[in-house]
Amino acid sequence: MKSFPERNMFRFLRYVLLFLCIVSLFCAAACGAPAADHTQGQGGISSEEGGQQDDQAEQGGRQDLPDGDGQEENLPGQDEVQEGKMYLKIGNTVLTATLADNQAARELAQRLPLTLDLRDYGGFEKVGSLGFSLPRADVSVTAQPGEFVLYQGNQFVLFYGQNTWSFTRLGRIDGMTAQQLQEILGGGNVTVTLSAER
Repeated sequence: MKSFPERNMFRFLRYVLLFLCIVSLFCAAACGAPAADHTQGQGGISSEEGGQQDDQAEQGGRQDLPDGDGQEENLPGQDEVQEGKMYLKIGNTVLTATLADNQAARELAQRLPLTLDLRDYGGFEKVGSLGFSLPRADVSVTAQPGEFVLYQGNQFVLFYGQNTWSFTRLGRIDGMTAQQLQEILGGGNVTVTLSAER
């Protein structure tokens, strides 16, 4: 039979081992979660955004660039910077976007141009690192197709579907439907150049 101190030592070691197992499980779960794990609650159309989507789909907002040697044709006013506007170049397509009226969007505009590598996530968004942080003003929103947001202060997320989560709105692509965006963005990773000029 074991002595009293030996039994206490074994009991102590069992508790330590149990504690370490629990901590290891939490660490493994945290390490296994994706960086942009904000896909939990897909929601419906928010009341403030619902009617705008159909109206904007009727407008333009997309400009295809010519294939060829990479030289872009200079159109009248093409190089002008418009206040509150941003352009997203995806392949040979340039999309016009309206920036949100907040500090994060203003600071993003000051850092343009940017080229971002975005990966597909959840079948409704593209997400990638900005490489720097912007000020957060997160609110729970149902992001709509065409919206782009700041997630966790340093992730750029472009939606071609809907998702409800806490984000900081950065802006919205003008006049594009979910189907049009999905065709332009494709199913995999995509490189997007954000700029203040066409």
